[in-house]
This record gives sequence, structure tokens and C-alpha cells, in this order.
Amino acid sequence: MSAGIQPFRIEIPRADLDYLHARLTNARWPDELPGVGWTRGIPLGYLTELAGYWRTQYDWREWEARLNAYPQFITEIDGQRIHFLHVRSDQPGAKPLLITHGFPSSVAEFLHLIEPLVNPAAGPAFHVIAPSLPGYAFSTPLGATGWAMGRTARAWVELMHRLGYERYGVHGGDIGGGVSGMVAGLDGEHVIGLHVVTDPLTAANVATFIPGMADQLDKNDPVDKLILDRMDAFTKDGSGYLAIQNSRPQTIGYGLVDSPLLQLAWIAEKVHDWTDLPVDRDQLLTTVSLYWFSGSGATAAHTLYEQAHSSDWGAPPAVPQGFAVFGADETVRKLSAHRPARTGPSSRAASTSPRWRPRPSWPRTCRRSSGRCSDRCAQPASSQLGDTGGQHQLERARVERSTRSNTWAGCSPRHRSARDPHMGRSALAAANHCVGVAAFQVTRTHGSFHLLASTSARCTPSSASTRAASISSLPDPPPRYADHATSTKFPSSS
Repeated sequence: MSAGIQPFRIEIPRADLDYLHARLTNARWPDELPGVGWTRGIPLGYLTELAGYWRTQYDWREWEARLNAYPQFITEIDGQRIHFLHVRSDQPGAKPLLITHGFPSSVAEFLHLIEPLVNPAAGPAFHVIAPSLPGYAFSTPLGATGWAMGRTARAWVELMHRLGYERYGVHGGDIGGGVSGMVAGLDGEHVIGLHVVTDPLTAANVATFIPGMADQLDKNDPVDKLILDRMDAFTKDGSGYLAIQNSRPQTIGYGLVDSPLLQLAWIAEKVHDWTDLPVDRDQLLTTVSLYWFSGSGATAAHTLYEQAHSSDWGAPPAVPQGFAVFGADETVRKLSAHRPARTGPSSRAASTSPRWRPRPSWPRTCRRSSGRCSDRCAQPASSQLGDTGGQHQLERARVERSTRSNTWAGCSPRHRSARDPHMGRSALAAANHCVGVAAFQVTRTHGSFHLLASTSARCTPSSASTRAASISSLPDPPPRYADHATSTKFPSSS
């Protein structure tokens, strides 16, 4: 390990905890108009109860110990302090996996993924590297302007070089999906594979930033109307948090750094809006606490400002890629078919949204999970995780708190798009020249998406040459399964 990398432990002083509790005890609460619910922001009753739990029942020391149970380090790259978890597997043949969180998130959301990746009950193992984005948590203070996704990606490439990894996979969610795509574009010689994910709401959100997209949709068509309704909802009601951080991060930063109540409301509202399942309050409050104790609410906002004003898209990734769509419906396919080329300043403004990433043009060769692929791949897609179907292999490991999962399968040629490196929420994967028969099992919890299981298979193109195990995305709604987890095979790093 490089001499510039130093061990790190989280040790929040007791005085900081006492101060937080005192601020919550003495918080000034606004009145609330009757009957408005969530329409004007996080409701008073909801936040009062959550703040009370944070003050009296949430145990920071327990979660601090959970984080400290994994090796953590800090290093300086390009003048910026970078904090990261680095958990090595003892299993032979383990592959390095660089995973990146998004907004408003933290490495705490990876805690329940690390053990199944590092020490799986069956299947491949991974060395996990999970950095905090510049300006987030302990990758602070933010040392300079310019920390958009491109600069972060270059820092990640340097980090993996310092750690001595010649071949590695990348995994990202939200902003982390964009960073991971740019890492793959910058360091294709060393990146084994890239995986990013998305969902129909983020597809509609991105459409609001693409010039002329709305004009191409027919309001009399049911699918188009649903897209237009989602676009309108995001424009009028869902994008305020982004607009203020894209334009006045310093102003909102004073409140985020000074008021634990505002920091709590700022994150909890987005988790509520973006998560359709019960949320683990302790994990949510761990992320909020990381922002509060580090004062990173303001610096995270500054990085969103930087991305909104950045023209650095990086090189398109040419490495094997995998994509997943959660809760997929026909709107995603429709948007992909209509998507114009992203050029000019208006497209740059879109790149900062931590709720979306552009998605690929969906493969025309894909079928529902119970069907067959085209002649590009000879093997049938498996519709059940338990139906391994010949060459399929399923490795499972239980992960606590998994709450819902989806699985689907399909095949297509490897996707390459010149301006699609910035995609989706979190998962992990790899693909190869022919994206073969594959199935995902994923779960969405605590405001983030995570890959919990997959079936991987070899793809047999019509040329009769056999390609490596791979992962593909499909836009069709999958059946649901629960409470399983696994990692996904990467091509050989040799």
C-alpha cells in the first residue's frame, strides 16, 4: 500500500454528540398549515418524531463501531483528502471492486453489502473499495473548486493505482453511477467491467433536461402521457432541491452546517420521496449524522454546483457494461427510442441531477424473462432464480433487511454509446462482447438500490465462440423474489 495512505478511524468527540442533542432539544419549529401533508415539504409531525428518535434512541456509537469494524483510510489526491473503506477478501481469486455512493448518501449504505461480497457463502469474492465522494463525510474539507464527476473519476483511477490494483470492476449509484462510468472511460485498460442501474422515474427526470424530448411525445398515447406527466411532476414539484444547490450552494450551506434539523429534513425528505419501501431509520440517521458531524452538507452542495457548470463528460467507456432497470415499464423503452443526442449547455445542466443518469438504447434482441434471446445467444433465459437452466449458476447469500427484489433476463450485443457513461443507481456487474443470458435479483432499500443476487451464464454467439459470463438489462417488469444476495462474476483479470 502506498506510503501516502494512512489508517483512519471515526471517533466523534462526546462534546459533539452532546451539542447535537442540545440543538435538537432546543430546536425552533415552524407552524404547519392544516391538510398540506407532503405537498409542501416534509410534514411537521413526521420530522418531529424522527428528530426525537435521533436525539433519544438512535445510538451513534453503535453505528460508529459498525463503520470502524471495516478498515478505513485517508489519502490526498489532487489536493483533496479522500476517505475510503478498503476491505480485502481472504478468498483466492477475489476481484477488486470499486463502489461509489451518490446523493444524499454515504458509505454507510454499503455496510450490509460488504460481507456478502468479501466473504460470500458461494461464488466469487471481491476486495471492496468504497470511497466517500469529495466533499462528503470524511472526504472533507473540500479543498478547491472543480470537483465535478470527471475530476472525481480521475481521483478514483489514481486511488486504485495507489492500492496496486491492475484490474478492477466499478459499481456506482446515482452520482456514483456517473463517476463509475467515467472511471471506465478513463481507465479502460484496467477496468474489467462497469454496471449501473436506473428506474422509470429517473428516466422521466432526465427527459426534462433533453431539448425537444417533450415535443416528440404524443399526449394521446397512454405511455407517452405517463412520461409527460412524470416530466411535468419533476419540473414543477421534484427538482427544487437540485435548483438551489446548482445555483446557491453557499447560501443553503449555512443552514445545512448550522442546523441539524435542516440537515435531517434535507435528506429525510428525499429518502421518503425516492423510496417506496419502509426505511431503516438507524441507517438513514447514520448517513445524516455523517453529514452533520463532518459539516459536509454545504460541500456536497458545492459538488452539485460544479457538475451543473461542468462540460467534462469524459471518454465513453469501451469496457464490458451491464445495465439494470428497477420497476421497469414501457416508458423507459419509449424514452430510449426517442432520445436525441445530448449536446450543448442544456445537456450539461442535466448531468448534475443526483436522481437520474441517461440510459442506453434498449436492445431490440431482448425478450421477457420467460422467452428466448435472438440468434446472438443460443441459451434460453431463465425466468426463475431457482431454474438455473444448464449453464446458469446461482450463488446465494442471505443479507438482512432485504425487502423486495426483481429478476429478469435477456441478451444483446455489448452496448457502447458515446455519451452514456453516467447512469443509474447502485449495483455491481460485468458484461462481455456478447451480453449473454443473465438474471438479476435486486432489492431497493433505504433510499438506494442494491444488487442482491444474480444468475450469470456464458453467452454462445452464432459464431460458436464462447464469451465470458455477463449481465444485461431489460426493460420488462420482472417477477419478484426476496431475501437473497450474491455477487456477479467478472471476466478474468489475467
